Amino acid sequence: MNCDYLRRSKSERREFLKFSAAVLVAADIDSANQLGNSTPRESELQDIRLLPPQPPQQLHAYENLTKWKLADCIALIRADLARERFGIDGSGLTVAVLDTGLNTTHVDFAGKDRIPATMNFTSNDQNDVTDSNGHGTHLGGIIVANGLHKGVAPCARIVPVKVTNSTDFGWLSVVCKGLEYVQKHHDQYGISVVNISYEGEESYTADDHKSQVFQKVRGLIRELRDEDVATVISAGNRFYPFSKEGMSIPAIARESISVGAVYSISDGYQPPVYGAWARKTAPDQITPYTKRLHASTPTAECCTDLFAPGGTVQSTGIQNNVGFDTGQGTSQAAAFVSGVVLLVQHYIRKTTGQLPSVEDIEQWLVAGSVDIQDAPSDPPIDNVVHTNKTFRRVDALGALEAAQSYLVHAGFQKQKLPGKCFRGRGRKARKPR
Repeated sequence: MNCDYLRRSKSERREFLKFSAAVLVAADIDSANQLGNSTPRESELQDIRLLPPQPPQQLHAYENLTKWKLADCIALIRADLARERFGIDGSGLTVAVLDTGLNTTHVDFAGKDRIPATMNFTSNDQNDVTDSNGHGTHLGGIIVANGLHKGVAPCARIVPVKVTNSTDFGWLSVVCKGLEYVQKHHDQYGISVVNISYEGEESYTADDHKSQVFQKVRGLIRELRDEDVATVISAGNRFYPFSKEGMSIPAIARESISVGAVYSISDGYQPPVYGAWARKTAPDQITPYTKRLHASTPTAECCTDLFAPGGTVQSTGIQNNVGFDTGQGTSQAAAFVSGVVLLVQHYIRKTTGQLPSVEDIEQWLVAGSVDIQDAPSDPPIDNVVHTNKTFRRVDALGALEAAQSYLVHAGFQKQKLPGKCFRGRGRKARKPR
């Protein structure tokens, strides 16, 4: 046995064994031959702990329900106009939400085949996706609700993949299992978007972390890209503790579409989120807690791709089949972008008969986006440092118009389309800022 291991305390040994066991499953290390004659450093093997998802807050009928409407957020990103003008709603497409589960009996998810499959990686009962936290249900409602609420892509389907329990810490190795499940079943269930709203405890400016689990996650996201399946990930909510540019794992992966948060309405004081507070808010004001990484940094491919509404918003709840909760964070922002991606995919498939490449979707999302400023104010309205840089907020109608313009410019004719279309591969394309 390794002498370093024997010199560890009992608690350190337990932690080492826990890390090693998780990684041996997630990193697919099948034999000693794969490792050669040398043993990887512990930092290369370790799993990555994910912060517990923040449970949404339950709303009651007597509370002021005119604030924080889901419809206000959808109007800000013009998803309602995009649906009307282009005749799209996400029909025939599916989002896989890797999260805390789903309230599958809620009226927001009612309808034939709205939930074609479920999967649970947190217990022996693989079919039990009961959501005792509410986080996954809240995000699912933002994306596909079509009942009490109306999400961004209200006629899309949803596959809940449960990767954490309640308010427990999560592990990247379990998210990795969820991605493997999507990779295996995306054709079967028509999955074209994956939503992941988790963050690790650190902040990074590049995706070169040596963890084999993280690098395997990157590889799975890359493989899904090659099958025209987009993976949307929240940038993270702990900007204040670091007070400098960066994003969390797994959002820092360049293969993903990473998303930060903005407010959608004008409101008063916002209580601290991981230490970051705001005296007041306005539409398109960057939330003080959101992590951010600009494309002007040396690792431009790892930057925060887009921002979306992530201030307090009402969505589907877990109390009963008509419950509703409020939540905020980059988790919610990622869900809005997942919905917009579904709308873009619906339009392209309806027009061409094919799904667009993820790279093309990224180009259209950026081309149709709205500039937002990360600048300080006088007097200050929050307690965080600012980058004085321009970021981009998603706009559904703008993205659809960019996609339409591309088709017109390309002289698209459906009958002449040979096989797959719009096959751009490689690194993420970036519009200069």
